[in-house]
Amino acid sequence: MIPPAVAHGEIYRLLTAAFLHYGILHIGFNMWALFVVGPPVEAALGRWRYAAVYFLSGIGGSILTVAFAAPASQSAGASGAIFGLFGALYVLQRRSGISNVAILTTIGLNLVITFSIPNISWEGHVGGLITGTAMTAALAGTVGTPEGRTRRHVAVVVGASVLLAIGGFLAVHRVGSECANTTDQLDGSYCAFYDPGSHTVSSSGNASARAGVVPSEVPYSRVTSWRDGSSEWSGFHA
Repeated sequence: MIPPAVAHGEIYRLLTAAFLHYGILHIGFNMWALFVVGPPVEAALGRWRYAAVYFLSGIGGSILTVAFAAPASQSAGASGAIFGLFGALYVLQRRSGISNVAILTTIGLNLVITFSIPNISWEGHVGGLITGTAMTAALAGTVGTPEGRTRRHVAVVVGASVLLAIGGFLAVHRVGSECANTTDQLDGSYCAFYDPGSHTVSSSGNASARAGVVPSEVPYSRVTSWRDGSSEWSGFHA
């Protein structure tokens, strides 16, 4: 996930970032959490509602990342979606009268880790947690006939999607404004973006470099090269 890339039209990153991870431990922990928390949530919500909560939680985490993370930040992982399932399980257990001490402890410990260890995207975790909790509260609170519940559930998913779209628009606007006014050298470098029309890379609208050339202000160890003909940095595809 690279905020300026999303701001320049690569909206798909809001979803695809959840499918990329930083090594075996990162993906291993997330998949273990999915294995433990996913089945009870799916059993309670049903397959399509569960899928909606999972994917929209991941997108919610990505949107909060774009909204609040520095332009030079980059992140990846399914943690936002996993935190969404944490919130979903809490809501379901609370409404069913089941003890939720374990899931509350899990959420608390993970939030402590999130805010205690550097280079962890708190925006992705908190955004996913808020989205999953809110959606499940709305889905689990519906009553009536099966047909009526299905209609309301569809309305909840559509409504959540619309709210996320609005949030995404505002987040992209924030990135654009910050890129235009940034005085930070590294943030300015990441605000630089490949223009397929002119085959140049402009930095905050006032500098340019030929495509294929690494901007001099970006450490070579962090950015290997510009991919010719595309708008992605090699090594950063979240």
